[in-house]
Amino acid sequence: MLNLAQVGFLALLVGLFPAQLKQASKMKLERSDDICSHLSPSECCEEMLKLASFRATREHLPEQASRILKIGCSVGKRSLGRGSVCTSLATSRAFSQKEVKRLCAPKQVKRRCTRSKSCQQCTKDLAALDYRGAHPACYAVTYKRRARRSSEHVVTVSGEEPPSRGDATVIVIPKRSRLLP
Repeated sequence: MLNLAQVGFLALLVGLFPAQLKQASKMKLERSDDICSHLSPSECCEEMLKLASFRATREHLPEQASRILKIGCSVGKRSLGRGSVCTSLATSRAFSQKEVKRLCAPKQVKRRCTRSKSCQQCTKDLAALDYRGAHPACYAVTYKRRARRSSEHVVTVSGEEPPSRGDATVIVIPKRSRLLP
């Protein structure tokens, strides 16, 4: 059983509980829209590039690409404009050598970047941090592969409508195959 002191203590707690709820309802949560509020400029650069990549591709950067960003942002404010950063980022994102060459072509990167809204936003955000000429790095992280075309053709005879998939008369030919006469 409870003694008189314990009952008094419980009554006091129950009496204070509504006051605490009222006080908690008056509290406001502060949210910061600035992702760089407590970061150094190099850390902010890294986070901006990661965010730009995620916005454009809806995928997180691989760990290797994150390390390259960390190095590129910490080395200096002009290092992001180098072609080697673009090449390293594109390679770490598993692009083929042919894609990397086309993606990081020095004369075309800036032009391609200005055509992409996500790349433009990335360079604008980095320019606010005094990172100039970041087009190669921004383009490498915001570039996304185009959807591949279908790998097969359906062949019909004499211009008829293509039959349904359940039909046994559908002829599927891989695109890379050649039809012999």
